[in-house]
Amino acid sequence: MTASVRDPDATDPGARVDPRRARAATWGVVTVVLGTGAYLLVGPHGPLWLLLLLLAAGYAGFAALVWGGRNEGALSRRAVLVATAVLFLLALANPPIESGDVWSYAMYGRMVSTYHDNPYTHVPSDYPTDPVARRVTRIWKSTPSVYGPVFVATAAPGMRLVGTSALGARLYFQLLALLSVAAAMWLVYRWTGGSALALALVGLNPFVVVSVINGAHNDATVGLLVLAGILLAERGHLRWCAVVLAAAVAIKVAAVLCVIGLAVWLGRQRGWRAAVETALGCLLVTAGLYLLGGGTIAVEPLQHASAQISWGSVWYLARSGITNVSATPGTPAWYASQRAARQLSLIASALAVGLAVLLVFRTRAKSNPAIVVGLAVFAYGLVGAYVLPWYLAWGLIPLALAYRSRSALALLFFAAVLHLGFVPDARAILHNQSSHGLAHSLQSAYIHFVVPTLEVVAVVAALVWTSSEARHRLRARWPRLPAHDAH
Repeated sequence: MTASVRDPDATDPGARVDPRRARAATWGVVTVVLGTGAYLLVGPHGPLWLLLLLLAAGYAGFAALVWGGRNEGALSRRAVLVATAVLFLLALANPPIESGDVWSYAMYGRMVSTYHDNPYTHVPSDYPTDPVARRVTRIWKSTPSVYGPVFVATAAPGMRLVGTSALGARLYFQLLALLSVAAAMWLVYRWTGGSALALALVGLNPFVVVSVINGAHNDATVGLLVLAGILLAERGHLRWCAVVLAAAVAIKVAAVLCVIGLAVWLGRQRGWRAAVETALGCLLVTAGLYLLGGGTIAVEPLQHASAQISWGSVWYLARSGITNVSATPGTPAWYASQRAARQLSLIASALAVGLAVLLVFRTRAKSNPAIVVGLAVFAYGLVGAYVLPWYLAWGLIPLALAYRSRSALALLFFAAVLHLGFVPDARAILHNQSSHGLAHSLQSAYIHFVVPTLEVVAVVAALVWTSSEARHRLRARWPRLPAHDAH
């Protein structure tokens, strides 16, 4: 038997198929496949303007299929599955376009499987003759693993299997991402009663296909584990929920925000004792996993990573203003003045947790925990210091359970906005040239100014939203309190 966890607050899909929505859904599927598929095929051989155009076309088609698919029956489940299979195969057939993280993954695995070294105390540059180490992106060659012991334990056997094969390495991690997404789609299919739209939000999303699967990112596995934890919590299996969420945190520590969101939801739905026991159980299992991975040694690289502030973050321009941007040639500006950057990152982390708690408490009464957890990830994406597009998979994959909710639409939109800002000038990178031209200038202005502005607007809107709800609750409990505009 399958259990549905659809958002009860969502609009009634209705029984009649609207022809306009059916046409939009059909053309949307076709456009997603053509735009996203062409983006993957062009890959590193196309100019930046063409890649941006193709990805934008993919997102336009995705928006059309989401609009059309909200009318139940307008979107064909068979068409979604066939189109998903095509895009997944194209994602595997091409090397990662937007990120070189896969080579860091591979090298950390080789440190364990081949050299029997600890990836938390060694860096890729320690192995100058290793062919995999030479593929690691330059700025990460001197960085130990910032990934938890669960991911290191996953990377090591794969690299023992494929050796120094570049093809084998990238296919191993791309397949891990693809299988995680496919497993998530199966769970979503089971728990939403086979909704075609819910499947499309994951399988036909250009963000998932390109940024997560083609990029071979372990965030797909984190998203799957968070999704599984939500479903276990929804069915009352809290001990297993704690274990599964601990595995997610032991891949990427920031996924602890998902634990906070789910704990608050449990506190409202099942009582605070259940919430505290689940959260403590998760933290204890996580601590045990890190002890197996080396204890405090496995945590130390995170201190190094705390000085990083990414493009598109609301803090990037602030970092530029307080740090010494005249770093040595070849060193990224965001590595300069580590102390100031860490202080800024600490403030950002505190505000991310604070905003997450506000949004989580605002929605804790929702019957669908995916909404609560998804908003916690959304908060991190809005005000986190170091946020890359694929991080949003932690919340976006579980939000497919609430496929008709406004929260899902908001995170889908934000993922697309952030993703477009991180499309690389792949041809310039391939030929070791600096990026230039109108497309590069426009994208630079977009990621440095437009995206942070949208993030600030979203944060202000969230604060207004939560404060208005708080005033409503206070006036309901104490009717004699003055209204907001009273003098």
